[in-house]
Amino acid sequence: MDHPHFVARIRMRDTTEGGRRTPAYLANYRPDVRDPAGGPVYFGVHFFHDPGELGPGQTRDLTVTVRSTPAEFMKRVSVGSKLVFCEGSRPIADGEIIEILARPTP
Repeated sequence: MDHPHFVARIRMRDTTEGGRRTPAYLANYRPDVRDPAGGPVYFGVHFFHDPGELGPGQTRDLTVTVRSTPAEFMKRVSVGSKLVFCEGSRPIADGEIIEILARPTP
């Protein structure tokens, strides 16, 4: 079973910023995440306990699990870390970690 790693304040970019035209349905949505300053891309984050949607231009605090190499990812971030959520190479949302919930061991 997956466990949530952090809470992030996430703002979906609107269409004028190159974001989605339609809402993301969070129950089955798995964007990638990266540090806007560079570094590796982490594939398939999962938004925990949120079956709702997040539309262009909207902001919400979401609980996030990193599915790909979570221990490596969590070593790189802390409260206040900025994140970019992507669909492929296209940035669709910006986020900031507001709470660390768990630091998995490798």
